[in-house]
Amino acid sequence: MSNVRYKPLHVGISVSNLENAIAWFEDVLGFTLRDKSDFVPVGFRVAFLDNGAGFEIELFENRETKPAPEERLHPDTDSKTQGTKHIAFEVDDLDKELAYFKSKGIEPVMGPAMCFGLYVAFIHGPDNVLIEFIQWDR
Repeated sequence: MSNVRYKPLHVGISVSNLENAIAWFEDVLGFTLRDKSDFVPVGFRVAFLDNGAGFEIELFENRETKPAPEERLHPDTDSKTQGTKHIAFEVDDLDKELAYFKSKGIEPVMGPAMCFGLYVAFIHGPDNVLIEFIQWDR
């Protein structure tokens, strides 16, 4: 029996354009749209995407959306603001992933660099959401 009390389920991300964010996560990170709904009385639309490894991203498009403040756009300044910081994915070869992102026109916002014994880099996803990629063994 596992001693894991909480199994990772999903992360929720607020976006300005649900369709564009769905397309980005499908095209860039290989997620698959699982479900999409409109919650008209509450004022938002939501979509669930799955990466095939048991992890989901829940995207929200609120009709009264507003962009993230400037300090939330870079890992160094964002770490000073309380709240959820970013999502992170483990990769086998970070340099290969960064080359792939570059082919999609996506440049790192930070890194690649060694940090606490890990090889890490950050990119921006839809609406400048910070996404970290970690290579354990380098």
